Amino acid sequence: MKLLKGFLAFLLAVTPLIALNPDKASAHENLVPNPSVETSVAGENRPEFWHQGSNWGSRSTVFSYENTGLQGNRSLKVMTTNYQSGDAKWYFDHVAVQPNTGYTYSDYYKSDVGTELVAEVLDATGAVSYQWLAWTGPSSDWKQVSIDFTTTANTAKISIFHLLIGNGYLQTDAFSLTDQHAPGGNILNPGFETADPNNPAQPFAWKTGSWGTNTPTYSYQSTGYVSERSGRVDITNYQSGDAKWYFEPIAVEPNTDYLFENYYRANILTSVVAQVEADSGAISYQWLGDVAASANWKQTSLPITTPANAERLTIFHLLAGNGFLETDSYSFAENLQGLVPNPSFETADAGNPNAPAQWQANNWGSNTAAFEYLNEGHTGNRSAKVTVSNYQSGDAKWWYEPVVVEPGIEYAFSNFYRANIPTRIVVWVVTDAGTNQYIGLGSAPASANWIEFHDTFTMPVNAARATILHIVEQNGFLIVDDYALALGQIQGFDRALVTLTFDDGWEANVATALPIMQQHGFLSTQFYATGFLDGENYQNLQNVWQFINAGHEIGSHSVTHPDLTTLSPEQLDYELRESKQFLENTFGVKVKNFASPFGAYNNTVIEGIQQYYQSHRGVDVGYNSKDNFDIWRFKVQNMTPATTLAEVQAWLQHAASKKLWLILVYHKVEDVNVGPYDTTEEQFIAQMAALAASGIHVATMQQAIEELLPQL
Repeated sequence: MKLLKGFLAFLLAVTPLIALNPDKASAHENLVPNPSVETSVAGENRPEFWHQGSNWGSRSTVFSYENTGLQGNRSLKVMTTNYQSGDAKWYFDHVAVQPNTGYTYSDYYKSDVGTELVAEVLDATGAVSYQWLAWTGPSSDWKQVSIDFTTTANTAKISIFHLLIGNGYLQTDAFSLTDQHAPGGNILNPGFETADPNNPAQPFAWKTGSWGTNTPTYSYQSTGYVSERSGRVDITNYQSGDAKWYFEPIAVEPNTDYLFENYYRANILTSVVAQVEADSGAISYQWLGDVAASANWKQTSLPITTPANAERLTIFHLLAGNGFLETDSYSFAENLQGLVPNPSFETADAGNPNAPAQWQANNWGSNTAAFEYLNEGHTGNRSAKVTVSNYQSGDAKWWYEPVVVEPGIEYAFSNFYRANIPTRIVVWVVTDAGTNQYIGLGSAPASANWIEFHDTFTMPVNAARATILHIVEQNGFLIVDDYALALGQIQGFDRALVTLTFDDGWEANVATALPIMQQHGFLSTQFYATGFLDGENYQNLQNVWQFINAGHEIGSHSVTHPDLTTLSPEQLDYELRESKQFLENTFGVKVKNFASPFGAYNNTVIEGIQQYYQSHRGVDVGYNSKDNFDIWRFKVQNMTPATTLAEVQAWLQHAASKKLWLILVYHKVEDVNVGPYDTTEEQFIAQMAALAASGIHVATMQQAIEELLPQL
């Protein structure tokens, strides 16, 4: 029996309605005045509400009010020559905003150099401060830049500066600044981290509510799941009713699938209910589910479809009995499971009842693949099976056509499967240029029973469409069901970290990368394949000593640099054991961390690594956070000659804003014989300067692990 049986009807009868914000102003209102700069000031060659700014530094700057634009017939341009210092920009009149509030700024631009975005902040007294937002790379065509940011506690007004800092030009148009308190979610202060400026004993944008006969006590805790704060309610003398913390109602779209998530601790069963306001102002309640007691932090994840007339909504995580409930890290976002067509395989193809609708079977390479549409499943009555025999190469899988995705944001993928072999999950991304990228989500172990695979990843900034491939790469079978793709909820650390790693032990790096890192005070982790060091090569050993003496960490990268997944058990043990022993015996250091050659690994390789090391780093793309932290499968960004400075700056910005651990994988840094995984000295110098400018702390692998593990 559900805890809240009869609750909804009774609640309407006995409880005063919790007042929702009567302000019906559009949550999407653009705060930028004259945003397409079409309206000019009479007698002046400038748009209304816009101004020129170049009153500091040394340069020659020309401002122009262009007669062409992305939207309409006007745009803004600034060109700088003879640059020595300072910046130049067009900017709009400062506009009123709310403190501690999420906003989204965007504009379209063309430039022949990298540019920068900064918010100029005015407090209630008119005092000025600045909030850095982003870097942007050059673009010969109109390109959008979009940044999410949160205003500071003392913010009253802001303007956004799109800055030209150097010789070159910048042309801009189609400006937008909107409150994120908009359809789709964006709960204010979702992690309770911001205290109410008028009452520091309460969290900003949160309320408490109770009804019935009970004695509730509300407390603003100094501990939490993500960081240092959470909301707690205790009940004694319970006879009826409930008590809860709830967030300020947010705008929603009607007839839309959403996903509510939070983290909680409780010593009794609790329940989750949505309070929905219709466009008429009427209030209704929608029960979402019961949640079991848990002494440790545990995630709640419950779907909801909003009613046809829904306009605003808040979620009650209810305590209805003697006990306590502590909550943190709320999320409410559109549920994108619908992106996966026919996710549970229940619908058969209209033209072929022996195949699931909107799914395709595929194999390549040298193998024999048999595909079946089964009359059993994890849920429902159907699932899909692939069996591989005569395997020599390639893979086999069921897959759906790539679907439209949002670039640069976090996604969470899950499915259920059974298999008699280890299998692998890959994200196939189609970029806006039509090229293909692949993101490895890792290996799924064999399981005779239904088991869930789940992982989070960041969609590339150039992604247009994507699909998920669960693939078989050896003789055996795989059965899949219940696919889901949703916006991911990132749980950041206390601060962002960056780790610089170098694979193989290239000699050139002593003369190139090492002095550049020393200029900035950066330490790295050097992963050595010891077969390149062994023997009588005195200089190779001295190169290692130079890194050690400079304070850098030494890690293992095998002996002979093979694909570890192709080795016998004896060969695998040799590669792992001997490389560690050689490094420790030769250099007198503890070697705790391992990076697999080519980034190749499977469950067998991981089990071998666990015998000798405390962590494993491959080349799977992504960021490391509390919710996806896997010490045997750290995520990275791989550096190549094609990596642009704008990409690196975007990675740094993302890590800083979300408090993530970003690991960069380098190989050789040199200007001659540049290979497909190398970096030129010019690139490396610029990348290290960007890292220094970001202010993110740089740590070795071991330093980062020791700092982050206690936060989990």
